[in-house]
Amino acid sequence: MKNLLAIIADLFRESDKVLLTLCFFAAGYGCIAVFSTTYYLETFRPVLVQTLCMFLGLAAAAVISTVEIEKLFKYWYLIALLGLVPVILTFFIGI
Repeated sequence: MKNLLAIIADLFRESDKVLLTLCFFAAGYGCIAVFSTTYYLETFRPVLVQTLCMFLGLAAAAVISTVEIEKLFKYWYLIALLGLVPVILTFFIGI
């Protein structure tokens, strides 16, 4: 457990704090927007899902922000392909 806390502290220390703060406030605003639009349903499930996804996204952003960009340059074609897959799927599955 102590090792995990040290890893999390290192991730926070090395990450871009301004970017993570802006992401947190934008995602928090999204949670408030979901709450206000689903208030009449008398269920908090969409808000809980949005909040869980917010924290998972912030954790992913913290991890990604520690990766050096120069290491990703040699795999640009894989990253581009990974980005194109959801776009192409919307032509077949999307509305």
